[in-house]
Amino acid sequence: GEFDLILDLQEIPSIQISQKPQGYFAPGSDPFEQSMAASQLIGMVGEFEKPKYFSYNDKICAHGRNGQVGCSACIDVCSTKAIQSTFKDGQGKVEVNPNLCMGCGACATVCPSGAMRYNYPSVAYQGKQVKTLAQTYLGALKSTKAGDAAPSLLIHSQKAGTALLDHLGRAARLRAKETTGLPAFVIPLAVEHIASTGIDLWFGSLAYGFGEILLLLSGDEDPGYRLALTEQVDLANSILVAMGYSKRIQCIIANSSEDIAPVSKVMSELRQRRAHKLLANPASFALSLQKRETLETSLEHLLQFAPQALPAEGVPLPAHSPLGGLIVNKDACTLCMSCVGACPEGALLDNPDEPQLSFIEKQCVQCGLCEQTCPESAIALSPRLRSIEHRKEKVTLNKTEPFHCVSCGKAFGTLKMVELMLGRIGSHQAFSGEALDRLKMCSDCRVVDMMKKEL
Repeated sequence: GEFDLILDLQEIPSIQISQKPQGYFAPGSDPFEQSMAASQLIGMVGEFEKPKYFSYNDKICAHGRNGQVGCSACIDVCSTKAIQSTFKDGQGKVEVNPNLCMGCGACATVCPSGAMRYNYPSVAYQGKQVKTLAQTYLGALKSTKAGDAAPSLLIHSQKAGTALLDHLGRAARLRAKETTGLPAFVIPLAVEHIASTGIDLWFGSLAYGFGEILLLLSGDEDPGYRLALTEQVDLANSILVAMGYSKRIQCIIANSSEDIAPVSKVMSELRQRRAHKLLANPASFALSLQKRETLETSLEHLLQFAPQALPAEGVPLPAHSPLGGLIVNKDACTLCMSCVGACPEGALLDNPDEPQLSFIEKQCVQCGLCEQTCPESAIALSPRLRSIEHRKEKVTLNKTEPFHCVSCGKAFGTLKMVELMLGRIGSHQAFSGEALDRLKMCSDCRVVDMMKKEL
């Protein structure tokens, strides 16, 4: 932008989004608020280095292909409108305005493919923190009778969350009968913004030995972030329940950094319930920079110790799940392979030797591009959780016999495609009589036949 600092004194601010850009102040008509904003502006004069909160890999982004829009989760969730859609030659991607980005990380949390990655710090770095915390706690418990008890991880924002926990601690010391502080088995972990954590870190933490994940929302979040986190928590718990575990992830929602009542209530319940048991033997792997890799590795570990096996057909998950399969209507599918060209993750595959559509469920992020692209509306998403073996397996969704040219015998399409074409345009007068056979010819023979008729 042209200016680094802006003081907007209009009664109706020019920028009315809930999360204002850094350096933009709109105190309204209140003289006191205007004075406070001016003081803040004076303190911000100088040179500052703004961190780059994110990295973006457009190669695995599922935003758009062939002019069709698939996933727009990051665009929808961004409270500062810093993320915009761009299309070039039919290929869609997103662009982030670094001047508007506030570093909340919600875009990475809702991204199904990991194309948008949070780097302040990265999940790999946070994974080392979480692993160290879990190992230290569990190591100290080995010599006690509570050796199978698991700690709880309380994730909170660095500023408002820390202030809220400080208020809770002081109140618990001064008013012990009215306020409950953190139990000994609850370990706090500060992050830059609570919206930056997602199912990859949560499942990784459970695999490392934490018994539950508590997300402290301290009132400084955009309403859209609260909704996104709630949906992600519901998804994570649905996955845990599908594996036979109980729900182990929850949000603690406070309205401000001084609203200790809801936090105290949950802490009191935890003290009465005591620590959860370990879900699984603590894992030794490291969390990856790649979201899908971390998610798959963590799920595979938890599935090894799951109380119940998943049925072969899988267990249904919420509609916004990044895990799932596809349902293909074989009667409608012509095997045109438009879906294969649209899939950004390589989950859909063709066969160069015969008309065959294959699928690897592990690669699918449920972006919907195949569904949007299919000209026959023959594809439907099926969000679900299946076993690792089933998800890694390459399966055939549809196949048919190739159609051979009635003139030269060369294969040039599928039997289904030609039958559909004959049914749709075969009755047209342009293809009456012998001309109908041209629809059954390859392109070369069709030209030769037309030239013969003209001569």
